[in-house]
Amino acid sequence: MSVRPLTIVAAFVLAAACANASEAPAPGFLASPVLAGFTLPAPPAEGSDLSRIDTAEVRANHPSPQSPAWQEAIADARAYLAPDIIGRFNEVTERDLRPEQRPQLMKLLTRMRPEMEKISSDNKALYKRNRPYAQHSDVTACSTDFLVKDQSYPSGHSFVGYTTALVLADIFPERADAILARGVRYGNNRVVCGVHYPSDIAEGRIVAATYVGAARQNPAFAAALECAKREDAVITKKETALPASCAK
Repeated sequence: MSVRPLTIVAAFVLAAACANASEAPAPGFLASPVLAGFTLPAPPAEGSDLSRIDTAEVRANHPSPQSPAWQEAIADARAYLAPDIIGRFNEVTERDLRPEQRPQLMKLLTRMRPEMEKISSDNKALYKRNRPYAQHSDVTACSTDFLVKDQSYPSGHSFVGYTTALVLADIFPERADAILARGVRYGNNRVVCGVHYPSDIAEGRIVAATYVGAARQNPAFAAALECAKREDAVITKKETALPASCAK
């Protein structure tokens, strides 16, 4: 499976700094950087009925630049790196998710990120699907941050956003439905933005669910997730201190 890198190396440096600037990034949670046995299907063939439906949905969901939907799509587009994206979930988690207050959460997300970039970049390189704004002159991109024109499939933002939502839903299970719904909207805003087709978004969510499912098989993921939960318990004064194991 394959995709192309969506971010630059500096992104990893920034995220790692929020976790612990003195440590080298930890390895990811998979046995290998590729999801064993997982194959992403090809996107709809150009000129097919599914491709025409994809394009029609982009046009149907392409609002005025003055609309609240457009403004949210821009804000979501700019929040792609781990320190930024968690803030897009403040409202639905009913928490202040500033990175400097959540080093355990940031360490977890930072450890996942290089694997996610590898999975995403490999698939994008394999399929080289052009983005809507690159194919259709009547579609305007709300933002082209982090973009290459022929890296539409699958959506990296959808992958990253829904992975983040799945992790946050595990940490805040009482808010899981709202968190997952926001993760879906974060991905759908890429269609609003004119930079992805709906099928790109759908496959991004499938990759996210597959990746998180595989990561959950690693006891180290469960331990890191537990530390993020205990961190929230300390912040909300339900506990007085993190377990010593979380400092390792």
